[in-house]
Amino acid sequence: MAHGAPHRGDAVIFYPSKNHNDLNGLAFHPEEITGTVMVNPHHPGVVLADGTDVLIDSGAFQRADMHKRLHPAEALDRQTRFAAKLAAGRRLTMRLVTYDQLLGVDEALTPDGERVKKRGSERTAAPAVTQTLWSADYYAAQRTRLRRAGVGLCFAAQGATVAQYLRCTRALLDVMEESDWFGFGGFCIIGRQPSLKPQFVETVRQVLPLLAAKGIRRAHILGVCVHDALMAAAALGRAHGVVLSTDSSSIEINSVHGKVWDTAHMSTGRGSPWRKVYDKAHKKAAEGISYHPCTLALENIARFAAWSAQLATAAPALRTPIPAYVPPAPPERWACTACFHVQEAARPCDRCGAAVVPPAVLATMEDDDPAAPAPALPVPLPPRQQTLFPMEIADAA
Repeated sequence: MAHGAPHRGDAVIFYPSKNHNDLNGLAFHPEEITGTVMVNPHHPGVVLADGTDVLIDSGAFQRADMHKRLHPAEALDRQTRFAAKLAAGRRLTMRLVTYDQLLGVDEALTPDGERVKKRGSERTAAPAVTQTLWSADYYAAQRTRLRRAGVGLCFAAQGATVAQYLRCTRALLDVMEESDWFGFGGFCIIGRQPSLKPQFVETVRQVLPLLAAKGIRRAHILGVCVHDALMAAAALGRAHGVVLSTDSSSIEINSVHGKVWDTAHMSTGRGSPWRKVYDKAHKKAAEGISYHPCTLALENIARFAAWSAQLATAAPALRTPIPAYVPPAPPERWACTACFHVQEAARPCDRCGAAVVPPAVLATMEDDDPAAPAPALPVPLPPRQQTLFPMEIADAA
């Protein structure tokens, strides 16, 4: 196995997801079309064509790992055992994605344990970033062992805001080497929440110069096939000399539902390349209009891969450009005039019940300022005993 994957110019290289060997009864072999594939250790039964460039996901995205997260050593062991199985009797280029954490960034669990897409805040994402960095440090420590086996690394980043993402990126760069790939994690949500596209583009804009300065020339965007977001990222990649790639199962999923990818659609309607062409009645119909999900999936994968490859040279103008990024306003802060507790709501202090004011106002108040509310000191409780020896006194009486 070797980990020196071809660069293919400055194209956005597509790694179609493959979680099974057949789709609705027909052989599913997207790697024979693209020469690349993204696989997952939660689906260990896949078989790949010889000579495939393989990216092995960590499995952190699956619900089982969100309910019961593995130690980084366990996650890496799962990936390497999977890699060995895939490579048996084949020549494959292999690279592992580090075991990041998505809960609190763009994933959440409902009270009944279901996984839902939900963008978090810096507070909810902080534990995810910590776990992501902890795993990255462990993977980096195993680099020599992996290199002997011909396996490379892709270091996934996480963060709910641009600032938090940059802090995570800088920490990752401390353990990365020039042969490593950088992974843009936490943005597969933009297909469902288009309002996050400006944040994605701004994140890429600020991260790529850091990668280039470190000598990192490959970056992978995890789980994003949103065409306008990729077009914007491709332009930034060309500007900084960083080759980008992406992966997704969305091409296959849309195909199963009878949708066709066509770049001509980008200049009409809402500008989406997807069009619903077939209904459920057309699926494997014996007469008239008919389609097979597997055949359509492979055709759409070929179309998408060809389109993303041409982003190496130029990209067509977007029908609706992505708006400029506007940093979110910082949350309101209110400080207690008695105990100085800071909270995000203009209600009486959550701790002592005293009045709250903006911190800037509190900073200008003097202790003897008549405008300053009097501290609401708690009323002391009466002591349980009034003498040192209550029993003796009672006995003496």
